[in-house]
Amino acid sequence: MIRGIFFDFNGCLLDDRGLTFKSVQEVCRAFKTSKLPIFEEWRRSIGSNYMDFYRSAGVDPQVTAKELNAVRNNYVLSNWREAQLRSDAVSVVTRCKNEGLKVAIVSAETNRLLIRRIKGAGLEKVFDAIYTDASPKKAYLDKALKDLQLLPEEVLFIEDTAEGVRAGREAGLITVGFVNDTSFGFHDDIRKAKPRWTIAELSEIFVVINYVNLASRIYPDYLERR
Repeated sequence: MIRGIFFDFNGCLLDDRGLTFKSVQEVCRAFKTSKLPIFEEWRRSIGSNYMDFYRSAGVDPQVTAKELNAVRNNYVLSNWREAQLRSDAVSVVTRCKNEGLKVAIVSAETNRLLIRRIKGAGLEKVFDAIYTDASPKKAYLDKALKDLQLLPEEVLFIEDTAEGVRAGREAGLITVGFVNDTSFGFHDDIRKAKPRWTIAELSEIFVVINYVNLASRIYPDYLERR
């Protein structure tokens, strides 16, 4: 039976692909890289270890994550309204909580930006746990399982990048690839990472939950043999 659901934040609960890419370009401008990343290149390189991307883009190795995030945070805060929670995000998260699931966010987003979004939506009491700056992601997924006293096979993990899906699989979670039109990762990359399920809208997660729970009742070993 499904007892918990973990969400990635950027690109999943938050529709912010465009704003995030602009913030990446702003970081590269601030640290005077030889060229600005192009959109398609950035999407192929998305991962929780964003420092690798900036290094490959030409940011000086001496520049720290704190310095990079300061530039990005300021840009995002200055253009805050360019990104919004997805239209069904609040209702989906609230319904999950009301149905007795343990609900968490596991995201590489900075604490400053993520918590501001959550508080702005009045969701701070809905989540049982929020993990920010989550890199490498698998380590934080493992921590979330331990903190919330959940087994991997009891948890759905919704993620919109191939790297995130792979991290979820390595942690033993039931992975759900989010293949919305504005997901961060390319749909083919997400599918190649072999998530257990794919959905295009957050609200579709309840179809997955109902199916898994029904299969678990009919076949008691369903989750163990998946």
